[in-house]
Amino acid sequence: MIQKILNEQFDTLLDAPESIPKMREMILQLAVMGKLVPQDPNDEPASELLFRAGISASNGKPTESMQPGWMCITLEPLIQLVSGQHILHTDYNDHGVGIPYLTGPADFGDRFPIVTKWTERPKAVAVADDVLVTVKGAGLGKLNIVNVQTLAISRQLMAVRSQFLEKMFLFYLLKSHYNHFQASGVGIAIPGLSRSDLLELDVRLPPLAEQKRIVEKVDRLMAFLDELEARQKERDRVQVAFSGAALSKLTEVQEPPQFAINLNRVKGHFDLIVKTPADVKKVRETILQLAVMGKLVPQDANDEPASELLKRIAKEKETLIAEGKIKRPKELPPVGDEEKPFALPPGWEWVRFDFIADIETNLIAPVGKYRLFPHIAPNHIEKDTGKLLEYSTVADDDVRSGKHLFQAGRILYSKIRPNLNKVVIVDFPGLCSADMYPVFTRIVPKFLHRLMLSNIFLSQVVREDNRIAMPKVNQEQLSVVQLPLPPLAEQKRIVEKVDRLMTLCDELEAKLTKSREEGARLLEAVVSRIAGGVSQL
Repeated sequence: MIQKILNEQFDTLLDAPESIPKMREMILQLAVMGKLVPQDPNDEPASELLFRAGISASNGKPTESMQPGWMCITLEPLIQLVSGQHILHTDYNDHGVGIPYLTGPADFGDRFPIVTKWTERPKAVAVADDVLVTVKGAGLGKLNIVNVQTLAISRQLMAVRSQFLEKMFLFYLLKSHYNHFQASGVGIAIPGLSRSDLLELDVRLPPLAEQKRIVEKVDRLMAFLDELEARQKERDRVQVAFSGAALSKLTEVQEPPQFAINLNRVKGHFDLIVKTPADVKKVRETILQLAVMGKLVPQDANDEPASELLKRIAKEKETLIAEGKIKRPKELPPVGDEEKPFALPPGWEWVRFDFIADIETNLIAPVGKYRLFPHIAPNHIEKDTGKLLEYSTVADDDVRSGKHLFQAGRILYSKIRPNLNKVVIVDFPGLCSADMYPVFTRIVPKFLHRLMLSNIFLSQVVREDNRIAMPKVNQEQLSVVQLPLPPLAEQKRIVEKVDRLMTLCDELEAKLTKSREEGARLLEAVVSRIAGGVSQL
């Protein structure tokens, strides 16, 4: 039974994406199918309502699947339609002269219109209690109720009125057909509903007394969902604030005892901090930030300090320069104290990107043997995660312009729109887009890869972002980025720890995604069963 599912799986349903809108849809479906309130055998049946309205009984008929006292009928004999008409902009004003004028759903509120225009030359007029239906444009099927004596309506709207239906029941009845109205406009250049789309709409007509009970019940349930939605939004707001604050505390500059306190707070409330797949992204960012600040793994006093590693790199570069294999780079100033965002652990050093990494610009024509090489472009890299997505060969992508040849073990960095944070390490040779830098490094490649994914790197490369349509990082900007460098042995320990934690993050994200998908499928199944008329409450 649907009711049992709702009771037992309420929390799962509530946490499903778009849960509140789907529950509203479910309530409306129950209402118009006669499954929201009990029938009363003492109610005057819908057939008598039609008789009193002077509508031939042949226009409506009961069916076996219908509730007692209900009838199936088209809307045409029950309603009147007023089609809106366009008014020239010179014939309306925004200072309250004349009657209100609505140009379309942009003037709609949650239930009643929000008037911003008036006219003294109305062409089509709606009156109090009419239901306004959007019949043209992107807002197709949206509804409002007229809550003033008269107002003018544009051609985007139709007014629906009835002497035989409870006004709010008519509103809910039409609202329950929103998806049908939307589907009616599919494939049309400018989506639209015709008069016949409304007049020929098949509906189930309950007794008048039951219409009133349905409206009362729907009003109560919708008010409950409004309250629930407000609580849900507040819960999410608090959770996001708490999650962000708790994780950001870990990355603040602080003494070890305070860091331990904040870390224990995160561990003790992890189920509150991480509730959605989006929260896992913040955890990944925090892990990387802790890694590059030297807070993810313990330091070992026996490690060779990073200063010795830098001496070896400098010596290696001098040898290569002497042999003519590389050019002497432009001398850059050391990282000044005012540039250092935080103090480093013992054995660490601040260094500029250019000192530990080389950008390899080996532009070649994509012909001959290179046609079978992998082709990597920015769209083959997942944002923020450093994961390589599905890619093709140079031939499959029909590449014709020059590309950079890269070797296995290189880091590929997208210089276009650096805020997208697209950087990947590859274990194969191939060709990459000219919008990417192949990077060779003299430190642990996977450590630099993680470092380039961190906020400390990202915050610097977007600093020069001039917000034009296609901002990019040039080599000069990249070369001066300052980076925290741990001892070589610690780099390896950090990489191992980050890899393990990122795997756990992937598993957690998959679990949370699966849970939300299960909730969405369950809710969809409940709505579908109700819409199909097979549920029993």
